Amino acid sequence: SDVYKRQEYGEIWLVRHGARADYAGEPVPPDAAAVGDTPLSGLGFLQAEAVASRISQETAVGRLLVSSYARTLQTAAPLSRAIGKPMCPENGLWEARMPTPPLDHSSTHPDLIDREYLTQIEAHRPEDPGRYSERVQAIAALVSREAEACSEQGSLVVVTHASLVVGITAMLSKTAPAPQDWRSGLAGSERGVCGSLGGSIQTARGRRT
Repeated sequence: SDVYKRQEYGEIWLVRHGARADYAGEPVPPDAAAVGDTPLSGLGFLQAEAVASRISQETAVGRLLVSSYARTLQTAAPLSRAIGKPMCPENGLWEARMPTPPLDHSSTHPDLIDREYLTQIEAHRPEDPGRYSERVQAIAALVSREAEACSEQGSLVVVTHASLVVGITAMLSKTAPAPQDWRSGLAGSERGVCGSLGGSIQTARGRRT
């Protein structure tokens, strides 16, 4: 696909969700824990506010694509409010290789969800490495198209999971790692990552200040 040969998209911000409640030893509802749909920790909510502050100050946002897990929606919600644009829940941005889908959070943020947006990529559950590899390539192509489509209005912001941040960055910067490496990279970093990758790709994660 031309997306891997030509970088004609506008600016893209790739955001990993904030810190997870389970990793911080904070309580997680049993139904959420059963499907890996962990919410943010207290620190994670602070990180979400920091991301919203930075992005809203540094760029106009044309579209906000979000994985529909609790922690990604909670990370994107402050930015959605700050810029006055809804979150577009995209299943292609789901966590890697989880056995079951996340819970339905459509009623949790009723004023912030774009009800007209229809997910364009389905994440198969369960998902083997081959299907996951195909999904990363498909979502990278989708991100490129969406960024180009909204470039006149502003940047594309994508709020997803560590493995997808790494995978999308690798695809768009033409430095694709082996599929097993897509779960590494940003995972476990509490300090946050903010910088320029691939010329017009930015990665951001909230940091406590």
